Amino acid sequence: MLNLKRNRLVGLGLLALVALSLPALSSPAIAQESEEVEFRHFLEHYEMVRLELLNDTFQATSGHGREMLQVLTGLAGNWSADRAGVAPENGKAAQELLPELTAAATELSSAKDIKAVRDAFYSLSKPLVRYRSLLSGDQPAVAYCPMAKRSWLQPGTKLGNPYYGQSMPTCGEVVEG
Repeated sequence: MLNLKRNRLVGLGLLALVALSLPALSSPAIAQESEEVEFRHFLEHYEMVRLELLNDTFQATSGHGREMLQVLTGLAGNWSADRAGVAPENGKAAQELLPELTAAATELSSAKDIKAVRDAFYSLSKPLVRYRSLLSGDQPAVAYCPMAKRSWLQPGTKLGNPYYGQSMPTCGEVVEG
C-alpha cells in the first residue's frame, strides 16, 4: 500500500513538473536561461509539497522547504524583478513579501508531523497568494477550502486539497483561475 501511494505521488509530481514547465518552455526568455527560472523553481517545490499533502504524506517536505529557502535567500541577496518572476513595477511589493515567505518556508522545512506540515503550508500559502498577483506571465490558480478556511496555489483548475488530503481531495473551489 505504501509503495502504491509512493508511486502515485511520484507520478503526480512528474505531471506537476511538466505542467508547471510547459508555459516556461514556450517562453523565449526562459529558453534563453532567463533569471525568471529562480522563482519558478520555488513554485515547483511548493507544488511538490502540495502533492505530498494531497496524498497524506510529508516525507520529502523538509527538503522542499530547504530548496524554497535557497531560492528566497538567493533573491534576497541578489534581488531583481526578473529573477523574482515579476514585472519591474511589481518588484518592490514582491520584495516586501520575502521575509514572510522565508519565515513560512523555514517553518515548513522543520515541521515534524503532517499536521505541522499542513499548518506551515498554509503559512506559506498566505503570502504566496499575494505574491501570485504580482507574477509575470502564467499564474497558478488559487483554490480555497471553506471547511478548512484555507487557500493554496495549484496548476490548473482540477482541485487537489492539501489540507484534507485523500479524505476530501476535491473539497473547495478555484477562486482565481
